[in-house]
Order: sequence, then C-alpha cells, then structure tokens
Amino acid sequence: MSPNTEAFSLPAAVTSIPTHPDPTLDETLSAEQLQEKYDPAARDGAWAEHPVYRMKQWRDEVAGKRTLLGYWPWVVAQFEQKDAGTGSKAEKRAEKRADAEEKEVQQLEAEDPGNQGA
Repeated sequence: MSPNTEAFSLPAAVTSIPTHPDPTLDETLSAEQLQEKYDPAARDGAWAEHPVYRMKQWRDEVAGKRTLLGYWPWVVAQFEQKDAGTGSKAEKRAEKRADAEEKEVQQLEAEDPGNQGA
C-alpha cells in the first residue's frame, strides 16, 4: 500500500499565532509582568502599550501633572481604580451633568410648586 501523498493542512485558526496578546485577566498582573507580556508585540522600536490603557492617556495624565508613575505602574493603577469603583473622566462628567440637571429640576420645582409633573 502506498502512503497518502495528499498534503494535510490545518485550519488557519489552528496555525496562526495571535499578534496581540489577550488582555483578559491583565488586572492580576504586576507592572513588570504586563511589560513582559506586551513588549514582544511592539514593532520597529516602538514602545509596547496596553490595548485598553493607551500610552497617549498616560502622557496626558503626566502632562496634566495627575501622575508621576511610569507607564506600566500607571496601567496597574488604572486597573486598581477600576476595581475600586473609580470611574473614568467621561463617567465623572456624566455624573456631574446628571447632578446639575437634578439641581435645575429641583430649583424649577421650588420656583413653581403648582407646576410639578405637568
């Protein structure tokens, strides 16, 4: 019996290597572990960055004098703030806007108590 000469091929999903690490469970890693995980993804001499907490965000925080942390320790701090329930800037702005709207409604109701719910 002659051996089968047809080539055996695997599906692309089995043979392909992901180019971007999976950020799942990154909140459990230290700054050093995050850097080790993402540095191989950097190309052409670029610095590696986390897919959720981008380097531009960190630079903005540094420029605004809101952090003195290096990039990877800052990423860890972002995970810690997220776990502690501290919201993003957008969430904080939305909360302030909702509070202002509630105060405005209360003020209007106080000025015209007979017009509530009309």
